[in-house]
Amino acid sequence: MSFKINGKTYEGAKYDFNTHCEFDAMGVNAMEITTKPALVLRAYFAISTGMSVTEAGNELEKHFLNGGKYDDLTAELIKEMDRSDFFMTMIEKAKASLEETENQTEETPDSQEKTKRVRSTKKKD
Repeated sequence: MSFKINGKTYEGAKYDFNTHCEFDAMGVNAMEITTKPALVLRAYFAISTGMSVTEAGNELEKHFLNGGKYDDLTAELIKEMDRSDFFMTMIEKAKASLEETENQTEETPDSQEKTKRVRSTKKKD
């Protein structure tokens, strides 16, 4: 897929392990697209075009000053993430890890009873 910035058409970078590592090297987490869109999109534009982060930022600034929006670039990144087997596998592993953590932190009736006994013992002291 492609997107247009300042009248020039660019091909979006495929989201794979190497792209993920490039985001990390820039100190950017692509998952923060909703909370830090400027950082994520500047990094993605730099990765897609081979520009430095500063060059990419300068081009995007011109784009915005001329009335451009985040829309095309955002849509491109999201499409690439949706198509990415690597990204989808990462999401599934993160969900599984979160569920496992939640399951481990849930107290069972037996552990709740032990907690009550410990608390009542401490109150007597």
